[in-house]
Amino acid sequence: MTDAVVGLSGKRKLTNHSVVLTFDDGYENFYQYAYPVLAKYNFPAMVYLLSAKIGGTADWFASDGRATPPMLTKEQILEMRRAGIDFGSHGINHYKLVELDRETAKREIVDSKVQLEDLMGEEVKDFCYPYGSHDPAVVEMARIAGYKSAVTCVRAAARPGMDLLQLPRKAISYGDDLIGCAWKLHLKHQPKEPIPNPS
Repeated sequence: MTDAVVGLSGKRKLTNHSVVLTFDDGYENFYQYAYPVLAKYNFPAMVYLLSAKIGGTADWFASDGRATPPMLTKEQILEMRRAGIDFGSHGINHYKLVELDRETAKREIVDSKVQLEDLMGEEVKDFCYPYGSHDPAVVEMARIAGYKSAVTCVRAAARPGMDLLQLPRKAISYGDDLIGCAWKLHLKHQPKEPIPNPS
């Protein structure tokens, strides 16, 4: 993500079809399934963690009666960080930030950064809005907190000149076949709604 930020800010030319692999929430199955494949091919990746859920479960699913899968442990995170996997913040819990009062939203954005920095002993520069939930006030909170990038759930390609704190992504989901993946990666570049330019 650091390289992408440099390229998207116009400080370095990105190669055609540059890709950043991002994974939300920090489920333990990332360690079990994705991490070994990434390590095999020496691919970097960004995992967005919920600071209060480390070593716990995805308990936000319980309200829907769904299973609550285990989350990454501190030991797994530190092992993967030493191996080159990057970690960003996804908040403390898994709340839709625009539905919170401003002080609670600010704590989710700021305190999660501090907690993860304490865990890993280094700056946490990247954020992911839970559920893609953001508005101008939330984006400004992320900016003031010191994040260098933040990703949304807008489905499109990120391009130079975009606000680095409102970056779109392309979701590759369970059940997508190779044709679907190819379509998303190579053709689905425009969002359904315009993405605001940085002011």
